Amino acid sequence: MLIIFYSFLCTGKKFSDGPFDQLIIRGATLINGNGSPPLGPVDIVIEKI
Repeated sequence: MLIIFYSFLCTGKKFSDGPFDQLIIRGATLINGNGSPPLGPVDIVIEKI
């Protein structure tokens, strides 16, 4: 695990150019908290207003 983590640190690549106006999470399982079964896969879009 430590070797994998270290390899990500040493790549020197930027993973983002942010800040972005939108975050999209694809293929998530939605648990809405009202006792019903989980829904999924769903796409969740979070937008900056």
